[in-house]
Amino acid sequence: MASPTLLFAPFQPAPIWYQLYWPLLLFQVVGIAPASISLFRPDWVRFHAAIQVGVEVASLIVLAVLLVAGNWVVLINTAGSTAGELSELLKYLNQYFFYGLLISCVVALAQLALKIRQLMRGQQKQA
Repeated sequence: MASPTLLFAPFQPAPIWYQLYWPLLLFQVVGIAPASISLFRPDWVRFHAAIQVGVEVASLIVLAVLLVAGNWVVLINTAGSTAGELSELLKYLNQYFFYGLLISCVVALAQLALKIRQLMRGQQKQA
């Protein structure tokens, strides 16, 4: 994150990626906890299902924030004869990000529905 221009040449990640860097990192670290707990308590089925529902909801929130951002890649240098070509490429890059994030939202919604179904089944079996 310190020097993103080295990776993307004339392009740079949009500011939204810098704003979400620490929340995403925290999200990944917190995601380790359920796996650690399942090592010691694999019989806590409802707990695991509830945690998975929470993870899916958090994923949807992050995806929604990313979708609202609108631009995910920005152009650093527009000077020169290739500025028009780079602008056109930038348009396509952002469009691909949009569709990728939209597909990710659909997948996350489907996973959330499955996790809620699992959680409800677990509660019905115990009742």
